[in-house]
Amino acid sequence: MVTNIYEPEGKILKVVFERKKWPSCNSERLNIVRERKHEKFIQNQSDHEEKTRYECHMYKDKELDLDQDTMKKKYPVSRAELDETEEEKHKTIITELTAVKTAQEREDTMTDKFLVDIESLVARFKMELDKMQELVGSILKNLPQGDVGVDIRQSNITTAS
Repeated sequence: MVTNIYEPEGKILKVVFERKKWPSCNSERLNIVRERKHEKFIQNQSDHEEKTRYECHMYKDKELDLDQDTMKKKYPVSRAELDETEEEKHKTIITELTAVKTAQEREDTMTDKFLVDIESLVARFKMELDKMQELVGSILKNLPQGDVGVDIRQSNITTAS
């Protein structure tokens, strides 16, 4: 860099400023110093991050403890109400389960009764059918054979059991 300086006599002096030359970047001593500074920086940075994480965790724990304490102090009635509502829910679930069990038992008994009724109806129908067959058979036997063109073998009704 060149700077002009004016003297009172009118002469111009030129002053040249030169940069100071730094030692070579490749020197071992400088590299060792740089590495130490870099290691210190990394160590300080990791220590700072660890400290920050620890403080954050500690503050969160304290905050949770404080929140729980304040909730216990401020809202003991609400907690009791919550416990009651949970008990009520449990009771309603139990009553619903018992209602379902009784409904299933009632359904089973109704199904059994229905099956018994159907079996008795089938037995009664079979008895009535047998009586009808006997009646039709006796009527056909009493009819004169020559006048009516009905064969007894064709009029037999068979029942499937």
